[in-house]
Amino acid sequence: MFRLFSRYGFVDLFFYDRRKGLRSGKRLGEFDIIAFTFPYELDYIKALEILETGGIPARREEREGPFLMAGGIAAMANPFVLSPFFDLIAVGEAEAIIPEFMEIWKEGDIDALADREWAFIPGKKEEAARLYLRDLNLSEGVSAFLDSEAYFGDTLLVETGRGCPHKCRFCLLGYAFLPPRFLPLKNFRRALESAPSFKKVGLVSSAVAEHPHFDEMLKMIPAASRVTVSSLRIDAMGEERLRELKKRGLVTLTVAPEAGTERLRNSINKGLTDGQLTEFAALAHKTGFHRMKLYFMVGLPGESIEDVEAIGELTSPIKKAFRGQISVTVSPFVPKPHTPFQDVPLEEREKLEKKLKSIKMPRGVAFRT
Repeated sequence: MFRLFSRYGFVDLFFYDRRKGLRSGKRLGEFDIIAFTFPYELDYIKALEILETGGIPARREEREGPFLMAGGIAAMANPFVLSPFFDLIAVGEAEAIIPEFMEIWKEGDIDALADREWAFIPGKKEEAARLYLRDLNLSEGVSAFLDSEAYFGDTLLVETGRGCPHKCRFCLLGYAFLPPRFLPLKNFRRALESAPSFKKVGLVSSAVAEHPHFDEMLKMIPAASRVTVSSLRIDAMGEERLRELKKRGLVTLTVAPEAGTERLRNSINKGLTDGQLTEFAALAHKTGFHRMKLYFMVGLPGESIEDVEAIGELTSPIKKAFRGQISVTVSPFVPKPHTPFQDVPLEEREKLEKKLKSIKMPRGVAFRT
């Protein structure tokens, strides 16, 4: 977003704990446009707090300016939640939308937004169609700048793919970003060559190892730079890939079985067997890894108490095979719009708490909820 907006004028960055812009020192209300991108619903609360700190009325009808726009996967999945606060909610991908929006803004004819299919305008035009890049050749998914004091520090983040081919039934990414697309290899090389000095390279995607040139990408990364990746599909990982990731400085493996039994994993389209998980743990130990994170959910459709208790039972052979540090995080299932489970009700808090208490972890496993 920063790079896209910068082509049309000065852009500043505001953070949750700062009252003034990082680059200019100006207050939030001194800018014409304030744009938020929302990857998670809980960020809505922080956005409203940022506006309050900046002295800007959050509710749309209570302010004359600045112009507030929202985007990101959470916003486009259900724009109605943000309707009381924003002047525009962009439904789609930034590279396809921001140039169109800025041309309209420059012409001073903001009413022309009503003619754009991707524009959700609260109170005026409350239907929109997703606009997306046909391929990632025009993707802007690379760190715009590096700063040792930033959250990711000196890590060069590169979006290597968008969307996911697996279509787990609970996950919005597999449906909101259809069709799945991968960054061309030449673009990845260009991102590395054009970036300033960096200590780490973060490969960002919901299906990192499924990139058709994943192995070549790893070999392109300078030997002096460490690699970080998001969650890995274990059925896309073999011994050679694990050794290469270890060689490139990856410390912790992150795996999301999501459910404790094969039956429930099949019903949510995760499709991993207990045997695959324990075999992967043994392979991870063999290739030199000592830390692993496992992620599960409770409250899934069709779930029984046996499925929940099986989370601890499954962790036991994984721990035995891995022989290193294992942490397990269990979170409540939250239904997402536009997925097969969108109409499933969120389970009551008391039932979720009871289920979480039923999980018995092996000794030595860090357990978080």
